[in-house]
Amino acid sequence: NKFYLYSTQDINERTALAREIIVEELYAPEILSELVEEIEKGFDEPELSKQAVQMYAYYCKALALSKDKTYLPLLNKVIAKTNNNKLRDYVEGYLSYYKS
Repeated sequence: NKFYLYSTQDINERTALAREIIVEELYAPEILSELVEEIEKGFDEPELSKQAVQMYAYYCKALALSKDKTYLPLLNKVIAKTNNNKLRDYVEGYLSYYKS
């Protein structure tokens, strides 16, 4: 039973869906596992568009807001391996959600 991320390839719609996950606090593992798959597919591309940076940032924010420590290794991997400084900065900031 896949969440609706797979219903669209449009990056703006995917970003909007990620925002909705955060606003509605939809932190069920089956939803977050889709975000993990999506992040792993492309966060480390050599060149990320502004829209892609925003999309991956929201995906990472949703994982961090869940406060599930299962996602910490992936978030740290994004910080270590992304080629985009803005995305790195966002995700570093999201790690603070684990402390609150």
